[in-house]
Amino acid sequence: MVKRNILIAGGSGNLGSHLHHYLKDSFETISTYFKNQKYKNKKNYIKLNLNNKIKTIEIVKKNKINTIIHTSAITDVPYCEKNKNNCYEVNFEQTKSLVDICKKQKIKLIYLSTDAVYDNLRNKAPFKESNSLNHVNYYQFCKVKSEKYILENLKNYLIIRTNPFGLNNHKNSIYWLFDRINKRQNILGFYDIIYNPIFSGDLAKYILIFIKKNIRGKINVGTKNSANKYELAKIILKKFNIKKAVKRISITNFSLVKRKLDTRLDLNKLKKIINNKQLLTLNKTIKNFYEFEKKISKKN
Repeated sequence: MVKRNILIAGGSGNLGSHLHHYLKDSFETISTYFKNQKYKNKKNYIKLNLNNKIKTIEIVKKNKINTIIHTSAITDVPYCEKNKNNCYEVNFEQTKSLVDICKKQKIKLIYLSTDAVYDNLRNKAPFKESNSLNHVNYYQFCKVKSEKYILENLKNYLIIRTNPFGLNNHKNSIYWLFDRINKRQNILGFYDIIYNPIFSGDLAKYILIFIKKNIRGKINVGTKNSANKYELAKIILKKFNIKKAVKRISITNFSLVKRKLDTRLDLNKLKKIINNKQLLTLNKTIKNFYEFEKKISKKN
């Protein structure tokens, strides 16, 4: 069996940090960081601008990397809409650079896409991996363009369409929830956005399985059941014993950026890969998130 040497691009992020934790005991794992200086002296972390192709190739060759997991992205949708050049550089150009490296070095790419790439005009949720793609905002445009570039240039790839949540300064829906709590702002719950998100730590465990089984192609990852963001906020606040009211509103009353309202994922392909007992409910993934944060708070 070929020894796995893995490079996690974006290893200081919400998902990347969980991946590093779970993969390091099974594989030779190196992770990149750029701005987050708390990773400066951490073992097997390297400071790297992912747009620097020459430096990235040096690291790949030196460490005999045969799998790159690309988790780095700007996920703040309104920011992407206002800062298109920066969004394009990070969310597409970095992907293009890594694809080119993988093609030249003949190594596997695992790419973290989003549940928001599916064409909601031609297809209805829950979306299957075979469904067509489209975009309604600039963040989605860069993700769809990245997927297309991967498909055109690589054979050895895995595209994961998902919606992970957690803290660690990664601007997902749960990060925003706790950010508003900390700032003593009103808690907003969007009743018209429905999805089946997953805790980043649980997603990292699934990715470990995908690597061990050498899964290729495209796969949806989420939880068995779904909720809208209003319901999700209430479940999380209850779990964390935070007594705050949630204001039920429409996303159209909060943001001018166009979004897809229903991004639920079909998980039949995932069911065939993992043990059915390992397929998580929304409550279970929230419980895992809560227990992780509780453990972290005790350490601090």
